Amino acid sequence: MKPFALNETHTSVSESAFLAITILSEIAKWDDRRVSYSGLWEALHGEPPKQGNYWMKVLSPKLSDLSQWCLEHNLPLIGALIVRKGDRLQNEASVKNLYDFAQSAGVKTGRDPVAFVNQHAAMAQMLDISFVAEIDQA
Repeated sequence: MKPFALNETHTSVSESAFLAITILSEIAKWDDRRVSYSGLWEALHGEPPKQGNYWMKVLSPKLSDLSQWCLEHNLPLIGALIVRKGDRLQNEASVKNLYDFAQSAGVKTGRDPVAFVNQHAAMAQMLDISFVAEIDQA
């Protein structure tokens, strides 16, 4: 993955770490400590997503890479923090994808996909942004 510049100090991290940091930064703005897909898009691109679902086709593979990155770094699945804008609930397909991905990677998931994803969301909400940046550079 290509590195992204984080700030004027020229600290850089991988694309997945940058996405994780963006998600963690965005959840701080909401009482439920979650970020919507469109809110994430806007944080990454500086403008709301266009009509249609093209933007989700761009975002989805990056979220898949993020899940892999999280497991490689022994982190909770940070993508569990992303919700639909309207009802602020997790997308059922996303819950299934995170659960199936974790199972295929050998993670102990339990029998309830929603409980598994909610557990990862709760753990991800406690992550410190500087820790995420540090482990990416280790």
